[in-house]
Amino acid sequence: MNIEMMKKVICFAIVSLYVGNVFACSFMVSKGFQPTLKNWERHPGPAQQGGSGDYWEKIPKPVIEVKEITRGYAKQEQSCDGDICEITYDSCNDAGTLLMEASLPKSSTYQVKEFGVYLRIKSGEQPDEIFPESPVYSRVENGKMALFFAWLDQPKSQQKPLNLTVEAFFVANDLSIGPSMTFKIEQK
Repeated sequence: MNIEMMKKVICFAIVSLYVGNVFACSFMVSKGFQPTLKNWERHPGPAQQGGSGDYWEKIPKPVIEVKEITRGYAKQEQSCDGDICEITYDSCNDAGTLLMEASLPKSSTYQVKEFGVYLRIKSGEQPDEIFPESPVYSRVENGKMALFFAWLDQPKSQQKPLNLTVEAFFVANDLSIGPSMTFKIEQK
């Protein structure tokens, strides 16, 4: 390890001691999709393979599956020493989280990693902004893109069950978009 790297590690360790729980709450959320603005490789459609239909395979509708919804609960602890009481909160428990998977229809010859996913609320009340205003991208395993979102949730006593209608579509590197699909996010 070089001297500069050693200085950075020591500085981080010292700052961490003073800051305490600030670094305790972090999520691996879906990141922003970074289009290259270059033409992406379109796949031949049925017309190029002796059939009828499109010459180039179109960007497909995404297949979205809601895997898990967790609501924040803002647990607090109170400790008193005589007349002085201190209330502390766990660092991440006021966050709501949503885990979804995006994949391609079985008929598509593309790979899901070729696209970003744009999501927007069509109806329903959000506790806070769940989705960014730009397409997202995340890790892909076994043909599925894991999409994870976190938001500052309301106190449990003020929470309303999630009942959202969401529109989703794929975005390619050249900013071409595919057809949208609509799905529900319902907290039961």
